[in-house]
Amino acid sequence: MSNSFLNNVATDLYQRYGDKLSDCCVVFPNRRASLFFTRYLSDMIARPIWAPSFSAINELMQQLSQLQLADNLSLIFDLYEIYKKLKNTEETFDEFYFWGETMLSDFDDVDKNLVNAVELFKNIESLKDLRDRFEYLTDNQIQAIRVFWKNFNLEHLTTQKQNFISVWNILHPIYETYTAMLKDKGIGYEGMIYREAVKRLNEDKEPELPYQKIIFVGFNALNKCEKTFFKILQNLNIAEFYWDYDDYYLNNPVHEAGQFIRENLRDFPPAATFTSNNLKGKKFTCIAVPSAVGQARVLPSLLHQLGTNDYNTTAVVLADEQMLMPVLHSIPSDIRKINVTMGYPVTITPVYSFLEELINLQRNVRVQQNGQFIFYYKNVQSILKHPYSQYLHLKLPNDFSARMINENKIFLKPSDFGDDKIVAKIFSKPSNPSEFADYMMDILYMAAENLDKKGPEEDEDPEQENKADVSKVESEYLYYLFKAIKRLKEVLSEKNIDFSLVTFTRLLKKYIRGLSVPFTGEPLSGLQIMGILETRAVDFENVIILSMNEGNLPKSGTSPSFIPYSLRKAFGLPTIEHQDSIYAYYFYRLVQRAKNVVFTYNSRTDDSQTGEMSRFLTQLKYEPGFTIEEHNITYNVNIQSAKEIKISKNSEIMKALMAYTEKAYLSPSAINTYIDCSLKFYFKYIAQIEEPQEVSEEVDEMMFGNLLHKSMEYLYREEKGTLLQKENLHKMISDKNIIQVALQQAFKEVVYKTEDFQITGRNSIIFNVLKKYITRLLTADEAYSPFKILELERFCSFTIPVSFSSQALQVNIGGIIDRVDEKEGNIRIIDYKTGEPDKKFISIESLFDSMTRKRNKAALQTFIYSQFYASERPEAIAIVPGLYFLKELFGGNWDYHLETGIRNKVQKITNYRDISQEFEVQLYNLLANLFNKDLSFEQTTNQDTCRLCPYNGMCHR
Repeated sequence: MSNSFLNNVATDLYQRYGDKLSDCCVVFPNRRASLFFTRYLSDMIARPIWAPSFSAINELMQQLSQLQLADNLSLIFDLYEIYKKLKNTEETFDEFYFWGETMLSDFDDVDKNLVNAVELFKNIESLKDLRDRFEYLTDNQIQAIRVFWKNFNLEHLTTQKQNFISVWNILHPIYETYTAMLKDKGIGYEGMIYREAVKRLNEDKEPELPYQKIIFVGFNALNKCEKTFFKILQNLNIAEFYWDYDDYYLNNPVHEAGQFIRENLRDFPPAATFTSNNLKGKKFTCIAVPSAVGQARVLPSLLHQLGTNDYNTTAVVLADEQMLMPVLHSIPSDIRKINVTMGYPVTITPVYSFLEELINLQRNVRVQQNGQFIFYYKNVQSILKHPYSQYLHLKLPNDFSARMINENKIFLKPSDFGDDKIVAKIFSKPSNPSEFADYMMDILYMAAENLDKKGPEEDEDPEQENKADVSKVESEYLYYLFKAIKRLKEVLSEKNIDFSLVTFTRLLKKYIRGLSVPFTGEPLSGLQIMGILETRAVDFENVIILSMNEGNLPKSGTSPSFIPYSLRKAFGLPTIEHQDSIYAYYFYRLVQRAKNVVFTYNSRTDDSQTGEMSRFLTQLKYEPGFTIEEHNITYNVNIQSAKEIKISKNSEIMKALMAYTEKAYLSPSAINTYIDCSLKFYFKYIAQIEEPQEVSEEVDEMMFGNLLHKSMEYLYREEKGTLLQKENLHKMISDKNIIQVALQQAFKEVVYKTEDFQITGRNSIIFNVLKKYITRLLTADEAYSPFKILELERFCSFTIPVSFSSQALQVNIGGIIDRVDEKEGNIRIIDYKTGEPDKKFISIESLFDSMTRKRNKAALQTFIYSQFYASERPEAIAIVPGLYFLKELFGGNWDYHLETGIRNKVQKITNYRDISQEFEVQLYNLLANLFNKDLSFEQTTNQDTCRLCPYNGMCHR
């Protein structure tokens, strides 16, 4: 941009200094601005010259202070040692970490603003001498201190205030001891380095500076250290200043964007002024989008509307840094060059979520008595389903997932995963924090190796090139996280602090929580994707700012601090108002020279957000001199009735049905399914679309029933074929160990499917509930005895002749009967039921009517089994169908008989033969419909049936 701020500065400096620019150091708020400055400078020189030096303000301060900037982790460890000693506490490091960050941030503010730490951290017990001791403060500042300490009447301190005072009283000793220790080591945090640099310059009457001229370009809010530094250099006639501003906010004394610039122009007059009336009459476009990601989807059309193929002067600015990945995935494929020049929080990256899964995997590892470790299945599934697993190319046994479900493996041994090298690494167990750090770094390294495997033939494909850009971003995540873990391991080793694995993982997550990935790129070409801080001092012709919501720009809230707001204000430390003014300047400065400016914001309102546009946009809307073109993007949500689904019986379907006339059997469950919904029958039994299966670590309703069936089978297995007397049953009831052993065997086979198991948690409660149920069931059998057990869990089958279209078929019906017993020539067909008791039905016809409310499926199932025995045992006096509802066993009038009829005309079914003819006719008609090729499989009209159907998503019900 020819009229950009940096271009104007470069032109002025070159005209004034020419070849002598090499004697100058140009200082910018950030390093990125220096690259743009260099380009502008190179465009105007006709012959080679030595370039000036470039520096960021913090680099220059470090150079002058002769202290090295220490990393945050080391600084907090050192602070912890001093804190623990002075407070005389056994507080662990991971408990201290958050407070350590807060304390370090406060010390940084204190030093950057040259605050007298003795006075700030003083506990004012007597307010009488306040004015004498703080004579250098204004009346307003003294009043702010007075108001704050009045709340701390030592005679009426709450627990919270006492805790505050206990920490406050040691803050100054901690500060003094800490800064002295760091200085001895030749290191410091940024604020300490600033203070030391200013101190050295003040003490040295003729300081030796490495440059003849130091030129400060594009600064805004200055802390007291920077102001003092600037003033010293100004008095030495070494410093020059260039300020970037617009008359719109500069000349308005109440406009927050000009707050600091007005002070700077007064205290540090500029070396040159440039045209500063760019905002007046500016036109903006504002688009409301009811979605965060929706803004990224709008971006391609916004870029194409610019009508240019040259995006070198276009910036996409993200007020919400979490929008980075949606934006990268939305960039049109014809934009070949993209530069990401912003930080991105590590905690919202995919690789961090993968790291969390690894931590959870290790946290839930169990060590068995034999020393072997096992992994919890949910953690295993989370690892295998994570997108990053694809980068690792995990090679598991072919039947791994199926075996895990079929065998209901709640815990898995390392041998279950096969012998693949990467799989073996993931499902290994580090024994200490150092090994755990190596474990995670090894896995991240393996993922990085497999991340970007792009064939050479793909290089010319724009779509593939954009995918490669995304892969580079993923590589940055991996590298930065790898580096963070490595650094934490090194610091732990240096400090010689002993941690448990649990403490280490907590500390790691806390450490990573505050990290951002500092992406870098070549900012001189291509579309720039930037955060708001990266735009300082840089101008673009086209600016698109996404997520312009209140809370994003300006940022809402402040960082945690031990120093209360009133004291911060009294001693000149940064407050929320300070932050708002800074972001106001960033915003207005960014748009003041741009030709095309588009804002988008998320207009959706829900529990987590208000859908409110930024206050800066509201200012532009209502202040004169601006034109804002507003657009609203809405989504048309048309709720259409789902189309009816009908499946005609073609030759393939009829062939599948004919299998039930050969080797396959229609079970009572299949028949009940067909009655409920013929389409569901098609999905499940013809198309064989299986319902999703999962590992069950706790007993569900179906498993509860299976446990009961299996336990009763074990209890009566040895008694099969013999006459059970009261004494036999009384012995089972009295000897609790018999029921205990039967239940444990059932849990082994049904739930855990392994020899090595332990019934714990909710399952132990269910174990005891089942024990009571079984005891009561045996008591009921004792009252019915003597009787003979004929069958337990027996598979039975029979055929029913069906004719249609001159074709005679023999349809196979089959299923497993829970129990068959005999007494005095009467055969009972018993089905155990754990659900809500329901032994009544209106009529035989109602059992086959899908529209009957609460159709008695259990009765139909029991009658099917009775039909088998009616034909197999014609000599039996009676075939008695019965339902053992466990919930009824504890009542006084328990009865297993089924009942039919309505109101006063209800009768018990004491012999299936009495209803067999009617039942056979209904069953015949049902099967005739099933095998009639002219009748389609259709959705049920009774939508109550659809609520718990696993296929309701396919039907849109």
